[in-house]
Amino acid sequence: TYGGETPFSEPETTAENNLINLYKNNIRVYISVHSFGDAIIYPWSFPGAQWVDNWEYHDTVGGFYAEGIRQATGKNIRVGNTIDLIGSGWGGSHDHVSGAHGVALTFTTELSRGGITGFNFPEGIQLENLVRETYFGYRGIGLHIGRTYK
Repeated sequence: TYGGETPFSEPETTAENNLINLYKNNIRVYISVHSFGDAIIYPWSFPGAQWVDNWEYHDTVGGFYAEGIRQATGKNIRVGNTIDLIGSGWGGSHDHVSGAHGVALTFTTELSRGGITGFNFPEGIQLENLVRETYFGYRGIGLHIGRTYK
């Protein structure tokens, strides 16, 4: 539990929080997946927040994600602070994992968007293409983490 209570609305969120808490000293990077538009974002996202202290490192590692996708597919992915790229919210899981658990690198990947609200996966994009580009993005981060933490 978090702080002796379970402040989360869903059992899955509580389970994820507990798992991250258990392994937080071994987690090198946390990445959540979302569908709102060709970006990789990092903390912070809540109103009035400043950029995360190690934003340069987030920018660099997020750049490996974007470059992996660019090299494989030619697609450009934006990299940056949540507020600058998509606006403020009330904190995503990357904020929580960074703040509550102290994981140094936390991201949310924003996959291709579509539909009326922007949250639906666009039907015109083939799933295979999305999986391919995402693989090369994660591979870019993984290669960096593998070289950094031996």
